[in-house]
Amino acid sequence: MSHIRPNSGGINSRVDGYGTGGGHFLVVKGYRQLDDEFYFEVYDPAHASYAYTDGTPIGKNRYYRFEDIYNATSSWGNLGWVVSGKL
Repeated sequence: MSHIRPNSGGINSRVDGYGTGGGHFLVVKGYRQLDDEFYFEVYDPAHASYAYTDGTPIGKNRYYRFEDIYNATSSWGNLGWVVSGKL
């Protein structure tokens, strides 16, 4: 998570990290492109006990920047699994 830039938009912002520290796994479940930025939509289970003010777990439906995810996975040996459902 040291490669994921910190959230600067406040407690209810769902973009960038939220201080989880250390390495852990997360689920990339989609993507969005906004202007010139490409984001992965993720479920990040770290700190699952924290929530947004609406009660949603803070790691649910977060958006991490492509370049941050790329840098993070590259530093951890590109370890990952792909699980795909029927399209």
